Amino acid sequence: MKEGKILKTVRSKRGRLVSLEPFSFDKCKEFYQLYLTSKSEWEKFLILHFYNIDDAKKFIAQQYNNDKFTGYFVINNATQKMVGFIFGDEISNHSIMRSRATGCAYERQGFGYEATQLFESLMKKAGYSSITLSCDVENRRSQELLLRDGYLYEKTEHLQLGFMSMDFLFYSKQL
Repeated sequence: MKEGKILKTVRSKRGRLVSLEPFSFDKCKEFYQLYLTSKSEWEKFLILHFYNIDDAKKFIAQQYNNDKFTGYFVINNATQKMVGFIFGDEISNHSIMRSRATGCAYERQGFGYEATQLFESLMKKAGYSSITLSCDVENRRSQELLLRDGYLYEKTEHLQLGFMSMDFLFYSKQL
């Protein structure tokens, strides 16, 4: 059972373009299909490695049991289709580490930006004071968007992720 601040974040939030719906098994098939269409891009910065729909179900189940996690599917209000997801892990009593992915077919339409704004609103309301995130050093578009959205560069770290070795830039934002 979710506790504390994370419990306060587990609710839907609606914007003009998208709505955030808490992770659920009801949308697992749609989540997995979106993953398959965007896997090559998503796996560059987020290690999910779903080999089948059961892996996606296990991922969602693990998050239900994690009291430091809050996750949402990003739903296009016009079509009611999933266009991505956004989630956060509590890294301290005051801070969340955020990750977000928009399906390749839905990029550059404002969905990710609005989902981020909704997510930040939920985290602030829950009592968090900052959000931290990482970005692949080669992802210039993401870096530009982060700076535009008020995030500040913190540091660069070289990370070994299984067989992959990558450099990540870390950014943070006060809420």
